[in-house]
Amino acid sequence: MVFRWIRQYLLKGGFGMGLKTKPELINPGLFLKEYLEGIEMTQKELGVLMGLPQSNISRIISGTRRITVRLAYQLEDAIGVPAKTWLWLQLEWDLEVINAKESLTNNRKQRGE
Repeated sequence: MVFRWIRQYLLKGGFGMGLKTKPELINPGLFLKEYLEGIEMTQKELGVLMGLPQSNISRIISGTRRITVRLAYQLEDAIGVPAKTWLWLQLEWDLEVINAKESLTNNRKQRGE
């Protein structure tokens, strides 16, 4: 479950520190979805707490909207997960996506595509 993954990171001193192997990264929106399920809160209820339409919450969960600094602080205020956690999740996800894209581009160049 995602909670074990994030807990492991936080207990080991943060992201990228102290772990011999890195768990598979997830989109921060998926973490939010599972967190909401764990506390039995709907996207609509979260949207009301944050002053955002449910469609914005849905876009975060689907991964089509990034978690910005402002959103991270709104999430912290609404559900208590520190803004730093949201920002680290987003940063780690962004880095993984960039690395995957660069790897794909390099593989295509090597094959002459």
